[in-house]
Amino acid sequence: MLKFEIDGQEQEFSFGMKFIRELDKAKEGQNNGLKFGVGLQYYLASFIQDQNPLAVAEILLASNHAAGGKLTTSKLDKFFDEEADYEKVTSDVMDQLEKGKFTSQKVAVLTAQMAAAKAKAQAEANN
Repeated sequence: MLKFEIDGQEQEFSFGMKFIRELDKAKEGQNNGLKFGVGLQYYLASFIQDQNPLAVAEILLASNHAAGGKLTTSKLDKFFDEEADYEKVTSDVMDQLEKGKFTSQKVAVLTAQMAAAKAKAQAEANN
Protein backbone atom coordinates (compact mmCIF):
# COMPACT_ATOMS: atom_id res chain seq x y z
CA MET A 1 0.00 0.00 0.00
CA LEU A 2 1.26 3.46 -0.93
CA LYS A 3 1.05 6.38 1.52
CA PHE A 4 1.52 10.13 1.14
CA GLU A 5 0.99 12.96 3.58
CA ILE A 6 -1.50 15.34 1.98
CA ASP A 7 -2.78 18.48 3.68
CA GLY A 8 -1.37 17.29 7.00
CA GLN A 9 -3.03 13.87 6.87
CA GLU A 10 -1.58 10.52 5.91
CA GLN A 11 -3.49 9.17 2.93
CA GLU A 12 -3.40 5.54 1.82
CA PHE A 13 -3.60 4.32 -1.77
CA SER A 14 -4.62 0.80 -2.79
CA PHE A 15 -4.18 -0.62 -6.29
CA GLY A 16 -6.32 -3.75 -6.12
CA MET A 17 -9.65 -4.75 -7.67
CA LYS A 18 -11.57 -1.91 -6.02
CA PHE A 19 -9.10 0.53 -7.58
CA ILE A 20 -9.94 -0.81 -11.04
CA ARG A 21 -13.66 -0.47 -10.33
CA GLU A 22 -13.14 3.14 -9.23
CA LEU A 23 -11.15 3.99 -12.37
CA ASP A 24 -13.63 2.28 -14.65
CA LYS A 25 -16.47 4.27 -13.07
CA ALA A 26 -14.57 7.46 -13.91
CA LYS A 27 -14.45 6.71 -17.66
CA GLU A 28 -17.02 4.76 -19.66
CA GLY A 29 -17.03 3.54 -23.22
CA GLN A 30 -19.97 2.51 -25.34
CA ASN A 31 -20.33 -0.06 -28.10
CA ASN A 32 -23.62 -1.02 -29.74
CA GLY A 33 -25.52 0.65 -26.93
CA LEU A 34 -23.66 -1.23 -24.18
CA LYS A 35 -21.74 0.81 -21.62
CA PHE A 36 -18.56 -0.49 -20.08
CA GLY A 37 -15.68 0.87 -18.01
CA VAL A 38 -12.52 1.85 -19.82
CA GLY A 39 -10.88 3.92 -17.09
CA LEU A 40 -8.03 1.56 -16.33
CA GLN A 41 -6.90 1.36 -19.95
CA TYR A 42 -7.48 5.07 -20.58
CA TYR A 43 -5.68 6.43 -17.51
CA LEU A 44 -2.79 3.96 -17.66
CA ALA A 45 -2.14 4.86 -21.29
CA SER A 46 -2.42 8.57 -20.57
CA PHE A 47 -0.03 8.24 -17.62
CA ILE A 48 2.52 5.90 -19.21
CA GLN A 49 2.52 7.16 -22.80
CA ASP A 50 1.78 10.86 -22.30
CA GLN A 51 3.03 11.46 -18.74
CA ASN A 52 -0.26 13.31 -18.24
CA PRO A 53 -0.43 14.74 -14.70
CA LEU A 54 -4.24 14.64 -14.78
CA ALA A 55 -4.04 10.87 -15.33
CA VAL A 56 -1.77 10.56 -12.28
CA ALA A 57 -4.31 12.55 -10.29
CA GLU A 58 -7.20 10.30 -11.38
CA ILE A 59 -5.15 7.20 -10.58
CA LEU A 60 -4.38 8.55 -7.11
CA LEU A 61 -7.98 9.56 -6.44
CA ALA A 62 -9.26 6.13 -7.46
CA SER A 63 -6.61 4.31 -5.42
CA ASN A 64 -7.30 6.50 -2.37
CA HIS A 65 -11.05 5.88 -2.60
CA ALA A 66 -10.32 2.17 -3.05
CA ALA A 67 -8.39 2.30 0.23
CA GLY A 68 -11.39 3.89 1.95
CA GLY A 69 -10.09 7.46 1.76
CA LYS A 70 -12.06 10.57 0.94
CA LEU A 71 -9.35 12.57 -0.81
CA THR A 72 -10.74 15.40 -2.93
CA THR A 73 -9.53 16.77 -6.22
CA SER A 74 -8.82 20.16 -4.64
CA LYS A 75 -6.64 18.64 -1.88
CA LEU A 76 -4.79 16.55 -4.43
CA ASP A 77 -4.27 19.57 -6.70
CA LYS A 78 -2.87 21.54 -3.75
CA PHE A 79 -0.59 18.61 -2.90
CA PHE A 80 0.81 18.57 -6.43
CA ASP A 81 1.09 22.35 -6.67
CA GLU A 82 2.61 23.07 -3.26
CA GLU A 83 3.88 19.98 -1.48
CA ALA A 84 4.75 17.03 -3.66
CA ASP A 85 7.96 15.99 -5.30
CA TYR A 86 6.07 15.18 -8.51
CA GLU A 87 8.81 12.95 -9.94
CA LYS A 88 8.90 10.85 -6.76
CA VAL A 89 5.12 10.58 -6.67
CA THR A 90 4.94 9.40 -10.29
CA SER A 91 7.80 6.98 -9.71
CA ASP A 92 6.06 5.53 -6.64
CA VAL A 93 2.75 5.24 -8.52
CA MET A 94 4.46 3.53 -11.47
CA ASP A 95 6.18 1.12 -9.09
CA GLN A 96 2.80 0.17 -7.58
CA LEU A 97 1.25 -0.28 -11.02
CA GLU A 98 4.18 -2.39 -12.27
CA LYS A 99 3.91 -4.69 -9.24
CA GLY A 100 0.13 -4.77 -8.97
CA LYS A 101 -1.65 -8.09 -9.25
CA PHE A 102 -4.20 -6.65 -11.69
CA THR A 103 -2.13 -3.93 -13.35
CA SER A 104 1.34 -5.38 -13.94
CA GLN A 105 0.43 -7.12 -17.20
CA LYS A 106 -1.33 -4.05 -18.64
CA VAL A 107 1.65 -1.86 -17.73
CA ALA A 108 4.04 -4.33 -19.35
CA VAL A 109 1.96 -4.42 -22.56
CA LEU A 110 1.69 -0.63 -22.76
CA THR A 111 5.40 -0.22 -22.11
CA ALA A 112 6.24 -2.77 -24.81
CA GLN A 113 3.89 -1.08 -27.28
CA MET A 114 5.55 2.27 -26.60
CA ALA A 115 9.00 0.80 -27.12
CA ALA A 116 7.94 -0.85 -30.39
CA ALA A 117 6.37 2.37 -31.69
CA LYS A 118 9.50 4.33 -30.78
CA ALA A 119 11.75 1.79 -32.49
CA LYS A 120 9.56 1.84 -35.60
CA ALA A 121 9.62 5.63 -35.72
CA GLN A 122 13.40 5.67 -35.35
CA ALA A 123 13.81 3.06 -38.09
CA GLU A 124 11.58 5.05 -40.44
CA ALA A 125 13.50 8.24 -39.66
CA ASN A 126 16.80 6.50 -40.49
CA ASN A 127 15.57 5.34 -43.92
